Amino acid sequence: MAKVKKQYLVSKPDYTLINAENPNQRKEFYKALHYIQHELQPKQLSKALVLYAKNHDDYNHALIRMLSDCWTSVGGKYAHMINNGAVLPEDVQAGLDNHMVELTARAKAVKAEKEAEKKVEEEKPTGPVLTVQDRMRMQAEELGALFDSWLDDLMAGKVKSVTKEMDPGKQMTLADFKAGQARYIRGFYEPELALIKEVIAGKDAQLVEGYNNVAKSSLLRVAKLLDSIISAADMVETVSKVQRKPRKKKAPSVEKLITNVKYCARFDELGIASVNPAGIIGASEVWVYNTKTRKLGKYIASDAAGLSIKGTTIKDFSGDSIAKNLRKPKEQLKDFMASGKVKLRKFLDDIKAVDVKMNGRLNNDVVILKIVK
Repeated sequence: MAKVKKQYLVSKPDYTLINAENPNQRKEFYKALHYIQHELQPKQLSKALVLYAKNHDDYNHALIRMLSDCWTSVGGKYAHMINNGAVLPEDVQAGLDNHMVELTARAKAVKAEKEAEKKVEEEKPTGPVLTVQDRMRMQAEELGALFDSWLDDLMAGKVKSVTKEMDPGKQMTLADFKAGQARYIRGFYEPELALIKEVIAGKDAQLVEGYNNVAKSSLLRVAKLLDSIISAADMVETVSKVQRKPRKKKAPSVEKLITNVKYCARFDELGIASVNPAGIIGASEVWVYNTKTRKLGKYIASDAAGLSIKGTTIKDFSGDSIAKNLRKPKEQLKDFMASGKVKLRKFLDDIKAVDVKMNGRLNNDVVILKIVK
């Protein structure tokens, strides 16, 4: 029976192009990383890391071989590039060096445990010690495997649209993700989204050539899903911060002041969530959005003491506190959330709408977007 030639989703990279002399070193690095993530199996990556350790006097390849694929496959991605002639960017190489030191320490612990088992056969193996960060990363990687399968189907054209089932926010909620896991998810997919956007822009001929067998419509769907994954991670992180218990060092008077405050914790339709209302006390500015009236408003403190709260109402704001109606809230709020202090000063001035005086009232329709101290 004739062998079926393997079809790659992306072109196999030339690893030798990843070198310090090449001005496109980082782009070539991301192209290679994308290829490895989609085409190589964990066992292949583990073997690559062992070979990398074998070629360096600083590392014990026999120790590294003792670790399971779940520990070695991440570093194996970079080791595979080096084994094939790549020179990694300095920051990536430094990260790999630190990773190898951690893996060596972990492998020594595994070896010590196995030696102890020989002496006391009835003692159950404890396995490598997992830190909180280890567990959060592993949980993120487990959910990431599902997201990767969605992305692969879109890239290969097996699925022609981002379906309702492809809901990253729902999956993170089901997995009970908190800020820590969400940060890992964002870290996984932000570089990939940046790469896909460059391919779609078509300004880099090498990148375009690398994805010439992928339809632009598929790339657009992949970009849409990646953006959805990152937005969902940002939402989880924001909500997790709000739901954290106030630190003990916070003055009890602040907790008492915000006891009866009503606000909209999150508004999924626009992908926005409230910050902690405790920050309103003493703030110089507070930005809010009314999901019912579609008005974006800014409270400005009347004096240096800052804003305060009584019941469900913001107090001590000046007459310059106004709101304006948003015609395209999704686009305008996305721009608003990305704005710094300087841009915020004139943000309302650039909106062509009638000024409305603020009344100070907070309710279940109001999202507390930003607080400026």
